[in-house]
Amino acid sequence: MKTTIFSMTGYGEAQCAVSLSDTQGEATQAVALLLIELRSVNARFLDITFRMPDECRSFETMLREQITRTVNRGKVECRVQLQRPDLPILASALDDTVLKKIQQLTHAVQGYFPQLEALRMSDVLRWPGLLREPCLKDEVLAEAMLDGVQKALGQLCETRLREGTALTARMLESVESMLQIVKQLTPLVPILLVQHQQKLTEKLNHALQTFIDNREELLERVCKEVTVYGMRIDVAEELTRLETHLRETRHILSNSHSPIGKRLDFMMQELNREANTLGSKATAIELANAAIDLKLLIEQLREQAQNLE
Repeated sequence: MKTTIFSMTGYGEAQCAVSLSDTQGEATQAVALLLIELRSVNARFLDITFRMPDECRSFETMLREQITRTVNRGKVECRVQLQRPDLPILASALDDTVLKKIQQLTHAVQGYFPQLEALRMSDVLRWPGLLREPCLKDEVLAEAMLDGVQKALGQLCETRLREGTALTARMLESVESMLQIVKQLTPLVPILLVQHQQKLTEKLNHALQTFIDNREELLERVCKEVTVYGMRIDVAEELTRLETHLRETRHILSNSHSPIGKRLDFMMQELNREANTLGSKATAIELANAAIDLKLLIEQLREQAQNLE
């Protein structure tokens, strides 16, 4: 079964052209450019922040809903830019109807007050509704915002999937390395335990044989103590649990879909606990070195798991 595990780190962007209308609601040739940019990094929960111009603020709820449907975990920053065309260069059209009304009103007023000065050009141009300036309709902008955020989310998911796939492959390699360490240690544990018991028995026998006359009774007591001590330092159970946890981690990485980050966090805690116990019980250089190697690999796994959704 193919896994789809996402990293929490990703990037996506989209550009959309937005047609402008004049003040009368008629279409113009003017076009604004809408830019939507999504950036995500790792975080414990889903945290979405927005940076956008005030005229786009009314669409924040819509954008948040779209992002929430796609992203489960991580800190996501959504940046929105709206680039309007250079309106003076477009030479906004004049409304002929408004011009005729101004002319009619001017003649009517001058009929009553012939001494009044004629209207200046600046007065005419400031007349409300005269300039048919391009403007954005809310419904057109909303459609462009929806289309843009969906395209940006598509790119964001692609980058998060690529990084998640690469991280998963590296983590599986680390898991296999740890399983190999456990596999090599398992048959050595009984041998190392017997060797340690023999060395300990010889040392105790040598140290106490000059002080106690009943040597056979001493040896029997020493053997019992050594056996009890050997049971305390036996790491077979820790190795078994390590192997179980590693196989479960491999199963999660090989047969699961996002989100899996929190499940992996728990597995890293369990693996680290067993590795620490193995190190504290180590009575041979082979066990001590193996515990160090395991802890290094577990730490690498933990850091990589923190970037998975």
